Amino acid sequence: MNKLLGFQGFFVFVLCGFLAGCSGASWRTVEVEAPYKAPQALSIAVVGPRNSPETLQTFSQELVDQLAGRGIRAVMAPPAAAADANVTIVKWDPGSRGTRWFVGFGAGKGEIVIEVQSVGVQGVAEGWVSGGFFGGSSDNAVTAAADLIADTIASGLDRGQVAPQKNNGSPRALTGSR
Repeated sequence: MNKLLGFQGFFVFVLCGFLAGCSGASWRTVEVEAPYKAPQALSIAVVGPRNSPETLQTFSQELVDQLAGRGIRAVMAPPAAAADANVTIVKWDPGSRGTRWFVGFGAGKGEIVIEVQSVGVQGVAEGWVSGGFFGGSSDNAVTAAADLIADTIASGLDRGQVAPQKNNGSPRALTGSR
């Protein structure tokens, strides 16, 4: 009986690992002006790959939603317009969902790299997906990157920081790590 429960527990643990997925985002580099004051409203111009308009739309909507959830009213602006934040999707590689599912261990990884130039925040963010239920959706990388960017714009902090550092008004450089 105990062996059966041990096997079932292990099976449930492995199944949860597949269902939970493996995606996230981090800053390659980020600079936040000190002292930082989060905007109450923000116009955002997003430029991305022409061969993937659905990724551009997903990222744009997710960023607006994530900012709204943090109390910042964000609106999309045309790319040619003067906006408070200019966001460029530099790289979009959805990877291979089938390879992520069948091979795992990082094979078939999907990745998005985004440059951000906003009021008080500048940097390069990276989102990724390397697993999940049936290989994980590449949209998880897009969502994770939008969440990271919104979190930094709303708080002025790179994830993992406790409080902004004072440094006589000059920008502080933070390097994200995975």
